Amino acid sequence: DNGDLSDASIIFQQTAVTARSMGNTDAEAESDAFAGHIAFSQGDLNKGMQFTGDALRLSRQPGVSAIVRVRAAVYYAWNRDNYSLSDEDLSLLRYAANEARRENLPIHEKADAIHELGNNLLYRGHLVESQQLENEALALLKRDPSSICDQAEIYGELAKAKQLNLDYQGALTLWQRSYSGYSTCSGADGREAISMLAYEANNLTYMGRAQEAVRLLEPSRPYWEKLPDPYGRWAVFPVSLANAYVGVGRYKEAEDLISAVMKRIEKVSASWGHGYAEYIWAGSLAGQQR
Repeated sequence: DNGDLSDASIIFQQTAVTARSMGNTDAEAESDAFAGHIAFSQGDLNKGMQFTGDALRLSRQPGVSAIVRVRAAVYYAWNRDNYSLSDEDLSLLRYAANEARRENLPIHEKADAIHELGNNLLYRGHLVESQQLENEALALLKRDPSSICDQAEIYGELAKAKQLNLDYQGALTLWQRSYSGYSTCSGADGREAISMLAYEANNLTYMGRAQEAVRLLEPSRPYWEKLPDPYGRWAVFPVSLANAYVGVGRYKEAEDLISAVMKRIEKVSASWGHGYAEYIWAGSLAGQQR
């Protein structure tokens, strides 16, 4: 989880070139999909869009396997929807989930496609359908005891739904379960575990327990600072810590963190998605009577 993904990206790009020269469209599409997914995770939006777009186009050609068709659709739609929601992306995610069921893909492939659709619907406010899909995916994953990381991801999505329904205590339990799972499978210093810790801390701040949130997050700050694109792709950590700082009256530290986040996200995401960060920024300034 903490390794340098650059080497993996280079290998996938080389594999795509080799597959193209051999006329192996299935392998080329799969390699492009993985390379694009990695590029997005590193904050390289241009390469991410290029590679996932190539993968989706190739996946529609004859002879491409169901697994690759589903993966190409998911990686194309999910990564783009992190920056701007579109009807095209939702249609692709519905296609991927239905195709995974219809083709009876292996447990992890099927669960992943269903989960990504549930995740997308959550952010669109369709909480009931989202939770149904996430529980469907979780039931599949529980058939495999080794799928700790994948189950941890589902617990995180279910926690978000609880939080959106203002069930903060229920959400807190699920955040903790998610963090525990990620810590077990990829280490407490991994990017996913750090993100779940940030969500748990934000939940504590909502519950009026900001001091606990600060104590929870500060020891992991050095790990977060080492992540690629920490103020963009992994902005949940500084946003959560800034929110907790506002809650305990550490306004200047909150301002420093949230202003760095704003400078980054203004470059990579639509303005309608900046509201929460702007709200925290305003709180940090108000606390300093500015």
